[in-house]
Amino acid sequence: MTCNLTYSIGATCKYTTKLGLSAIHRFFFEVKYADGTIMSYPTAGYITGTTINLLSDYNLVGIPRNINSANLSGSLAFGSSKTYRWLSTGLSTDSNKEYYSFVSTSNPVVSGEGYFVFTEQRQTLPELGNYGNVSEPVYSYQLK
Repeated sequence: MTCNLTYSIGATCKYTTKLGLSAIHRFFFEVKYADGTIMSYPTAGYITGTTINLLSDYNLVGIPRNINSANLSGSLAFGSSKTYRWLSTGLSTDSNKEYYSFVSTSNPVVSGEGYFVFTEQRQTLPELGNYGNVSEPVYSYQLK
């Protein structure tokens, strides 16, 4: 972080962040002084950052949250009933079949997969904070 002046007399500090794909970014800044004192900004809660807007055609999106037992449809996960995954079966070209598969509660969204989402009424992704982050110290996503 680069700052002008010093903290005690009102420095202006700048820090560039890299935000990933998320419905809403929330963050806070924390400074630890040499004497061990920690100061947070804001003192409670978070700063709300940018939102990700869906494109007018189709979007390739995924969910990095612990939702695998939630049985979310495309409407619940992405705000669009027009949500599809791309499936490929078989290993040889003779038996390989590739097709789009509709996402529903019986064929739900899982972490680690990418989905094609077509926009409908909603222009942003829904906030899925109620599902929480993966809390295990090590967690593996099966990427497809």
